Amino acid sequence: MLFITGEATIGAGNKLKPKPFQGKWTLVTGASSGIGRAIAFELASRQANLILVSRSQAALDSLKQQIETNYQNQTLVYVSDLSKPEAAQDIEQFCQKNDITVTVLVNNAGVAVKTEDEIKNPALVSDMLRILVGNLTELSLRFLPGMIRQSEGYILNIGSIVALVPVASTMTYHAAKAYVLAFTRALHWEYSKKGIHITCSLPGATKTGFSSASGLYVPAFLWKRYGSAEMVAKDSIKALLQNRWMVIPGWSNRGLYWLSRLLPHHWIYQGQKKYWTRYRRV
Repeated sequence: MLFITGEATIGAGNKLKPKPFQGKWTLVTGASSGIGRAIAFELASRQANLILVSRSQAALDSLKQQIETNYQNQTLVYVSDLSKPEAAQDIEQFCQKNDITVTVLVNNAGVAVKTEDEIKNPALVSDMLRILVGNLTELSLRFLPGMIRQSEGYILNIGSIVALVPVASTMTYHAAKAYVLAFTRALHWEYSKKGIHITCSLPGATKTGFSSASGLYVPAFLWKRYGSAEMVAKDSIKALLQNRWMVIPGWSNRGLYWLSRLLPHHWIYQGQKKYWTRYRRV
């Protein structure tokens, strides 16, 4: 005889284990759009409880309503600007106030500054680095102890293919994503034997509003060939469950990576400078 309980499937006296994220609290930064939004839906479909973090209250409220309409889980929203030095501490205190132990952390929030604009606005670059490097690092270190205590945890850091392939259009962003990759690798080596899954996802060209929001406009003929945020979310979560320290979602991005290994990186950089940054507007 087979029947279903609220937590697991039971048959012939055997109880199956619940799904990995079922009933677990998951915190997703940059959740209101793009890859973060797709990851939030992917985790919701796996019955995770969600803490959605972004700068936009309206976008978060809309996402919360859509998730709760389609899935039966608990969803909280928290408005935070991760360019602020105190953001990671405030997020941790929000979780403590609500008596929440975060089992899954997705560091997705991101923004880019064009190479030609960096020297014009160094303060904006500093804000970007707090999002991509400072608060990503601090959130990981703040939530790790709780994961270690319960011998269970997942950290997914969203990097970029530019951590491996040089780009001419986003100088500091490129360097910051290289840090994310190296930091995630070190975390994985240090804590994977303690029951913590730690993965860095390196998406390439993806159909989100990220490029236009950063002023990195994409020619229409290339935009058609970009991958979807949903594909990135599925590949990233799959790799996280497998405890792979790195994943490059999409076959075309993996092909780009292997091609880049065959060519001198300064050729790639100069080629982009000549043919890409000059003609990238739609």
